[in-house]
Amino acid sequence: MRRLLSHLRANAVAYLALFVAMGGTGYAATNLPPHSVGDRQLRNNSIDPDKLNPRYIRGSVRIWASVSASGKVVAGGRGVKIVPQGDIPGDYLISPASRSSTAIPRRCAAIASVDDTSSEPGYANAEVVVLSPRQSPRWQIVVDTYEFPDAEASLPFDFAVVC
Repeated sequence: MRRLLSHLRANAVAYLALFVAMGGTGYAATNLPPHSVGDRQLRNNSIDPDKLNPRYIRGSVRIWASVSASGKVVAGGRGVKIVPQGDIPGDYLISPASRSSTAIPRRCAAIASVDDTSSEPGYANAEVVVLSPRQSPRWQIVVDTYEFPDAEASLPFDFAVVC
């Protein structure tokens, strides 16, 4: 009994917070009619551009795309061109389209994964290469796709650049 009282005294604030949170959720679940909270209840301009400013967010996606095995953009990929390197299967070079204004600073990282709709299991590697400001293009992304075990192959993939 002494251990139980000691435990309750030590955790009283935690239990109080838990019951208050559960009470509010329970009230909403039992007293609000189904589908009563939706688009109509959300206020316009409740999320302003300052809340989405990349300076205040630790990471943001600058570029993303879903790419077929032939190098064709299936989704996303605004402002980029993807060129499969003909000599090596599964080797892709991604660069800005001629009028792309997307800037990629040096602190960005590229991630890639083989599309899970592919019949072959595999994996992908991606790397951002930032070039000199005087060079055109200013940045490139190199993506390599592999079948297991370590055989380069042309596979559909998804990539993103996160800064």
